[in-house]
Amino acid sequence: MSKIDPSADLINLLRAQLIARTGAKKSVTASEAAKSESAATRPEVVPPQEVKRRIGQQIKDFDLRTEAGRKYARRIFLESVIAWDLGDRLLGDGRFSFIIKDVDEALSSDKNVSDAFDHLLEDIQTAAK
Repeated sequence: MSKIDPSADLINLLRAQLIARTGAKKSVTASEAAKSESAATRPEVVPPQEVKRRIGQQIKDFDLRTEAGRKYARRIFLESVIAWDLGDRLLGDGRFSFIIKDVDEALSSDKNVSDAFDHLLEDIQTAAK
């Protein structure tokens, strides 16, 4: 992970996990469709720093030392980043929560990635306070 911006590496890892879970051919098609629809439905693209700020505002009061606090913060992060990257229309898809669960489980299965994710959440939370 980059020492300057670890979130970029995590986003790339999220993309790879999502492609692995859903199949590369479907993901490319879904990604292209989501981006073109996203451009049509969102007149202004939200910059990554704004997404990070919004996530920070949502998780700023969570106790990340607890399992429940980390679980909810991870979910908010994953939902926000995946919807930002692939388009807000995914939020209404009934399978979206299963995708989030699968991606979180995949990230949690590697201790180094899981620890890096938790540190990123702590950094985002600290910046929001």
